[in-house]
Amino acid sequence: MSDTTEIIPAEYTVDDACVSGNVFSKQAVEGIIAEVLCQVKMSVDVALGLHGEGHKLNQVENIKATFGIARAEVGGCLEMLKHYSNAALSPKHRYARAVMYHFASVLDDSAEDLSKVKGATSRHLADFGSNLVEFMSNLHIIMFDGSSDKKRTSVVAAYTGKVPGANGAILH
Repeated sequence: MSDTTEIIPAEYTVDDACVSGNVFSKQAVEGIIAEVLCQVKMSVDVALGLHGEGHKLNQVENIKATFGIARAEVGGCLEMLKHYSNAALSPKHRYARAVMYHFASVLDDSAEDLSKVKGATSRHLADFGSNLVEFMSNLHIIMFDGSSDKKRTSVVAAYTGKVPGANGAILH
């Protein structure tokens, strides 16, 4: 990612969102982002066999399903948030969106390799697991009400290499 437009699509503004009727309150945005974390976590539980007695997928298929769920959940959330300018989002929601854009890029980059995996010992499965844990940890830290803005800024900068400002500027 080389500029702000890759983190936050510049073609969308708050005015566009108001016309389309897709603007949500701060509390709704909070819930939308939290639901991503919840759904991805539940898919990991299923992949690890912690839920879902009687499912018929093997371990590799479960992990690939988790990949698909993570990709769909993050993509769906980003689609819902695409109408917001940085100024329309609180700092933690801006940072969460930046983390999700970065993770979506990581998933896109690994999709082809993961689709070819046959065995449970594949390096690509381990890489996906590591990337998934890093994403979930970072999103949790950013969304946690007890996290300071300094901590959130540090996490988003370390993960994405950038900190989106309210005016669209990169702060790091």
